Order: sequence, then structure tokens, then C-alpha cells
Amino acid sequence: AHATDEAMPTGEVPLLPVQREFFETAIPERHHWNQAVLLRPKEAIDLVRLQAAVDRVVAHHDALRMRFSQRDGQWTQRYADTSVTTVTHEPVDTDALTDACTRAQRSLNLEQGPLLRVARFTLPDGSQRLLIAIHHLVVDGISWRILLEDLQQAYRDDAPLPARTSSYQTWARRLQQYADSTTMSGEAAFWLAQADAPQPVPDHDVPARTRDAAHETVRLDAHRTSQLLQDAHAAYRTRINDLLLAAVASSVGQWLGHSRVGIVLEGHGRASLFEEVDLSRTVGWFTSIYPIVVPVGLDIGDGIRQAKEALRAVPQQGIGYGLLRHDGPDAVRNALAVRDLPRITFNYLGQFDQGASDPGALFVRADEPSGAGRGPDAPLGNWITINGQVFDGVLEFRIGYSRAQFVTMQPLAEALQGALERVVDHCIAQSTDAQHQSLTPSDLVNVKMDQASLDALLDTVL
Repeated sequence: AHATDEAMPTGEVPLLPVQREFFETAIPERHHWNQAVLLRPKEAIDLVRLQAAVDRVVAHHDALRMRFSQRDGQWTQRYADTSVTTVTHEPVDTDALTDACTRAQRSLNLEQGPLLRVARFTLPDGSQRLLIAIHHLVVDGISWRILLEDLQQAYRDDAPLPARTSSYQTWARRLQQYADSTTMSGEAAFWLAQADAPQPVPDHDVPARTRDAAHETVRLDAHRTSQLLQDAHAAYRTRINDLLLAAVASSVGQWLGHSRVGIVLEGHGRASLFEEVDLSRTVGWFTSIYPIVVPVGLDIGDGIRQAKEALRAVPQQGIGYGLLRHDGPDAVRNALAVRDLPRITFNYLGQFDQGASDPGALFVRADEPSGAGRGPDAPLGNWITINGQVFDGVLEFRIGYSRAQFVTMQPLAEALQGALERVVDHCIAQSTDAQHQSLTPSDLVNVKMDQASLDALLDTVL
């Protein structure tokens, strides 16, 4: 990251596609759609020092002073001139902690602020918990890493925080220009050519609401997780998302009984589109959301190759889909608007255990829930959401769904468990034999060849 030469941004900020999707779908609970983390301090937290640290972090990251308002039916965002986040303190009984966290989250307000709430709780045994809740409109997974690092540093000492990078405003304005570019015109053909795929059929035709949310959990053991992260990629020259998507597609195909599946993918949204824009330490909601159709391979190796090639074919990590859907030419925008997005969302959030074993870390994640991030009538993000992350060296997937729509998600969970294990075991077996390490068409530079032709060529050469 390099220091930004921008002045502290002011004024209005164009909405990003993911934010527009929020205002179109996240109703009626617009004031209660948060992300929150509950932390357990390793040492007693001084309230005065904590308040000073929070003040520095809020002053440093301009997205935290964003405000939203509605004019003539349209939502807009702008920077407030100033923003103050008062750290609260409350003694609570252990069984009342989650409700206290929920109350703190409900105090966030889009128009007037704050969009960040920090609350220190003291339990009867004298231990402390620290809640940090932020409205999702101004934060994503990468932003959380930045903010937690900066908060810890600001609490520890008075040294300058790491330099800010390009503002959310700069990125949003550049995206508006990019949406009108010839590059985007070329991308439109890709998104319009996406094939349809069968959708899951719910057991009950009712809306998917937060009040009915349930989940199934799937885990890889620490040994297989380590193999997946470090050793499995040699077999097919893959990245982690290739292998995870292959497992998800295989399990969904098995569950639905179909040979191809449609999935909504979530990406970090920070594609390197503009040389002069650096987002590596910029706080905001950048997430890109786009559909992908993945053929389900006849065997696990074929499935991995199919998933890898499907991901490699997506232009610019999918960021163009939302731009075209909201800001593209009328014909493209209308054509994309009438297409239903897949009802299954997959998102790999990455590794979150780097700081957990750090002896110098000020906080670790608490065991207790952080409260309700959404109101009970808020819609779920999709009918089925499959979120994966690595924590404490273990890969965990949470399959979220509405129990009012689906009686159970256990068959999908069992299929995903088996698919993950097969992917890892297969790749480890393949990677030990150089003759079985497989090229796929996307590995070739300036050569267009399908998989069958490439395999035939390799058989001839080898």
C-alpha cells in the first residue's frame, strides 16, 4: 500500500452496484443490516484509551463517516463533515450479553449515524467483551482486517496508522467512467451468453426471511485443510477458489440431480482496473456479485478442470456484471434485469486465523454470539448461501437457508462434506505423480484449445 495523495474526500459518492442491490432488496429493515464481531480482550481494556483509539480510526477511514438519504425515491450516499463514535460501557449478565449486542446494533442509523458502534461489556466474572458493529453498506471482509489491525495499533501506541489508500469516492467515480468504456461493451456479450441452469425447488413457496434462518455446518479436519491450502494445487495448477467451487458444484449437482449448476459468486470486488487507484487499505463495501454456470464433471478431476475453466473465463473477476446490470446500455441492462439470478450463493471469505495464535494480539474472537445483524423480517441474502472460511487451521462451511422454505439442508451438507474430501484426496494423489499433473486450456498463453484437444496433444508428447 502507498500513501494516497488525495485530500480527505467530501460530498456525494456514487453508489456501487452491490449497494444498489442492497437498496433494491433489503427491505424493510434498511437500518439494521450489519456486520459485527464480538471480541474477548486478552487484557483489561481501558475505556479512555479505547475511545481515543476509536476516534483515531474513524478519523483515518473516511467511509465510516458516510451517510445515506432518500430523495425522490432514490438513495444517495455522502460524507458527513464529522463523525463521532462514542464507546459505551455496560455491565451485563452472561445470558443477557447477546441481547445487549443486538440493542447496540439496532442503534445504527443510515441518515444520522452512527454507522459504527463500539461497546465494552463487563461480565459478572470480571472478564470483558468488545462488540464492534458496522453497517454493511460501509464495510466488507477486507475492511474488517484493516480496521481491527488499526484499532489494535491505535490502542497500543500513538504511532501514525498505516497510510490510507485511494478513497471509496475515487473508486466509485472511476467505475462510473469504466461502465461506459469499450471494455464493458465487450464484456456484455459474455454475460448475455450465460446459459440458464436448473434452480432448487423449495419445499414451501414462501419468502426467505431472517426469522426462519437456519444453517448446517461442514468442516474439513486440520490435516486436510492444510493439504488443501498448501499441497493440493500442484495437480491442476489451481487456486483455492477453483477447488472449493469444484466441490460446491459437485455437491449441488448431486443434491439437485443435474449436470450443471448455477451459482452466484461473491468476490472481493477490488479488481486492479486502474493503475492510479490503490484499494489495499481502503475501507468500504466493494463486494462484486455475479452469476456463473458450472458443468458438473463426470469424475472429480473433470469437475476440477471444469470449475477452474469457468472461473478463468470470467472477465475482471466479475466486477463488470453489476456495472452492466445497473449502469450499462439500456438494452444490456434490460436483458440482464429479466434474468433470474441463481438461488445459491457461494463465498469463500479466506483465512481468519493469522492473528488468533499471535501472542501480541490484543483481542481474540469471543465464543458468544454477537447479536442479530438483521431484523426478523429482512430477506435472506439468497435462498441458500454457502460461506466458507478457515479459522484456527480448519476449513468450515456454513450452509444457510430458511427452514420455512426447506425442511432440511442435511443432504446438501453431506454431499458437500464428501465432495471436499474427495477433491483434497484426489489432488494429493495426482500431485505426487508428475505424469498425472494436468494442464487446462487457461494455462496456455495465446493459444486457443479445448480440453479434449489439449489432452490428446499431451498424450502424444508424453
